[in-house]
Amino acid sequence: MTPTEWPLLSAVRNAGTDDPVFQALLLAGPVVIVLIVLLGRSPISTVLAGGYLAVLVANTIRNVL
Repeated sequence: MTPTEWPLLSAVRNAGTDDPVFQALLLAGPVVIVLIVLLGRSPISTVLAGGYLAVLVANTIRNVL
């Protein structure tokens, strides 16, 4: 079974968006949240959250234009 055949990944892929970057961000979101919880409020977690949000906003702007 390849990773693209996993139920969660295929559900995200078939959810309606054809944007692989958004799909990756959608799947990475819970991982980012868990890492922030595990790391606590630190400079590393702040950079991680800020980087995630920056990529999400940049991707959204890219799709609008």
